[in-house]
Amino acid sequence: MYGKCGSVADALAVFHAIEHPNSVSWTLIVAAFARNGHYREALGYYRRMVLEGLRPDGAMFVVAIGVCSSSKDLKQGQLLHAMILETRLLEFDIILGTALITMYARCRDLELARKTFDEMGKKTLVTWNALIAGYSRNGDHRGALKIYQDMVSKSPEGMKPDAITFSSALYACTVVGDISQGREIEARTVASGYASDSIVQNALINMYSKCGSLESARKVFDRLKNRDVIAWNTMISGYAKQGAATQALELFQRMGPNDPKPNVVTFIGLLTACTNLEDLEQGRAIHRKVREDGYESDLVIGNVLLNMYTKCSSSLEEARQVFERMRTRDVITWNILIVAYVQYGQAKDALDIFKQMQLENVAPNEITLSNVLSACAVLGAKRQGKAVHALIASGRCKADVVLENSLMNMYNRCGSLDDTVGVFAAIRDKSLVSWSTLIAAYAQHGHSRTGLEHFWELLQEGLAADDVTMVSTLSACSHGGMLKEGVQTFLSMVGDHGLAPDYRHFLCMVDLLSRAGRLEAAENLIHDMPFLPDAVAWTSLLSGCKLHNDTKRAARVADKLFELESEDEHSTVTLLSNVYAEAGRWDDVRKTRNRRAARKNPGCSYIEINDTVHEFVAGDKSHPEEELIAAEIKRLSKQMKDAGYVPDMRMVLHNVKEEEKEQMLCYHSEKLAIAYGLISTPPGTPLHIVKNLRACVDCHAAAKFISRIVGRKIVVRDSTRFHHFENGSCSCKDYW
Repeated sequence: MYGKCGSVADALAVFHAIEHPNSVSWTLIVAAFARNGHYREALGYYRRMVLEGLRPDGAMFVVAIGVCSSSKDLKQGQLLHAMILETRLLEFDIILGTALITMYARCRDLELARKTFDEMGKKTLVTWNALIAGYSRNGDHRGALKIYQDMVSKSPEGMKPDAITFSSALYACTVVGDISQGREIEARTVASGYASDSIVQNALINMYSKCGSLESARKVFDRLKNRDVIAWNTMISGYAKQGAATQALELFQRMGPNDPKPNVVTFIGLLTACTNLEDLEQGRAIHRKVREDGYESDLVIGNVLLNMYTKCSSSLEEARQVFERMRTRDVITWNILIVAYVQYGQAKDALDIFKQMQLENVAPNEITLSNVLSACAVLGAKRQGKAVHALIASGRCKADVVLENSLMNMYNRCGSLDDTVGVFAAIRDKSLVSWSTLIAAYAQHGHSRTGLEHFWELLQEGLAADDVTMVSTLSACSHGGMLKEGVQTFLSMVGDHGLAPDYRHFLCMVDLLSRAGRLEAAENLIHDMPFLPDAVAWTSLLSGCKLHNDTKRAARVADKLFELESEDEHSTVTLLSNVYAEAGRWDDVRKTRNRRAARKNPGCSYIEINDTVHEFVAGDKSHPEEELIAAEIKRLSKQMKDAGYVPDMRMVLHNVKEEEKEQMLCYHSEKLAIAYGLISTPPGTPLHIVKNLRACVDCHAAAKFISRIVGRKIVVRDSTRFHHFENGSCSCKDYW
């Protein structure tokens, strides 16, 4: 009684009060310890019994074997098995044999489980079920199905399956995706009279839905007279996971007052369906039902709700509300929100969430750190990226190839080519992604020739280039103005590498030809390529027209872009306006700007100072240290002019007085970021700036002058590449 009620101490006191405990007493005290999870003590009392000279009976062996099974003590279990063999109990004690099979299966030794099964004199249905379940539990589902087939066709006892047998066999069919054998089992359930058993029917619904036959699953479901919540959940989840989300929601609507109440699993299936459909309104309705039924505090429900709002809403406000209301959060919770902020382009918020996660002592995993590194890459937050690198190096998080590639990408986009190369060198199993990232990094930092050499090196290593590698290599040729090498690389794709160029490769060629001044060839390629050109192709050509002052072609290309009604129409207006402005055609500038009510995205630059990312917008005077920044800009302007700098007024797209144009140029976002970096860091400290747009000609010239005047290295990452300014020159050699 005490043992079953959980009071081991009282059971032990009674046991010790017995003057001469017999085998039954010993069995009961061993069972009391085992039932309450004290496996070591249970085995200890079993050994004491043997030392007392008492011979264990079948019941005692069953209890002792059960202890080894629960504690997964294979060594002790084998010792007990040896003792059992001496007693020859296995020849007639079916319960004991079944216990041994279960113990070996739980200890993941299927060979001994099968050997024990074969050595048993007699077997019952429970014995067969134990072996089938053991194989299935250890992942050998085909082995489980083979045993099931042996049972129904070869067993000398003429064994007939029961509901447990059928459900185990159907689960194995589900995992291996054997719908054909699943149908045979269903036919046997009908012949055996188990077709109406709820366990079997739920297993059938699960098998059919996961094997992709929702129609068959629904037929089984519709035949059910008394559907339990498991049946409803299995059918709803089956619809949701197989892409039939609408049917999942429609089925839920059929649940009436006489049907079981939905539970956590039901709501998970429904919210998954809403997520797949991106049906925010329906998701909100399910959320209200979740709250009414008292499941909102469930951790899994909270995570599914959070995922639904991040995938279905155009903002993260509702997702953040769910996050703040969650009583408990696990690493999945934090990952969902961090990933969402990164994907929504809110990298600063993603880093803030990660900092909060660390303050709450939640250990990050590979997904967390990969996305945090992506956020650092977007912002150019190298210091915070280095902190993540240190966390990975400490061994607290497994460094897989995905994480190593994320580190490479972070260092590259933060302007640190040396660190990028260092991470690459440390990767043991370099993937094509690693090589592609390295090639792209060299190209973006003005070392296109080195990038091309690494492409040749990976081929010498025996690796086969893929489409991503070829994009990186063609981009290197484009950035480096290597027209001949780029054309050869493009032509080699089919002949040497067996790769059919896709749209990305054609875009690289358009960019390569446009940058090199081969504007007619670029335009012909756009017309002739086997893909419908989009705004990206025409924008590359328009940029080439701007670079090479081809105003006539620029106007024609801009017309193509206006016809496409691109979402990024403001870029077209800006580029064409720049072309006209550089030619001094102000009437055309005005007409172009009025042609579409397009607003240019404001120039925005970031700089990381002491683990804080500061954001500057063109013309912005809202920074707390604005006065100091303005004073620094004024000081720099004077020194630059003394050194020979002449502001490029063509970069101002407003027909205003020269003084106003110069003032506008002074407050371009990267100049604000550079000025703030200079007043916030010690002399000689390199500055790393990230800009959302291409560097304008004037800012590029100004940065060269500033790097020489202040004696600092200034790295600017614009929307296409890196510019390393040092001693009055730039790594791009004025080719961008």
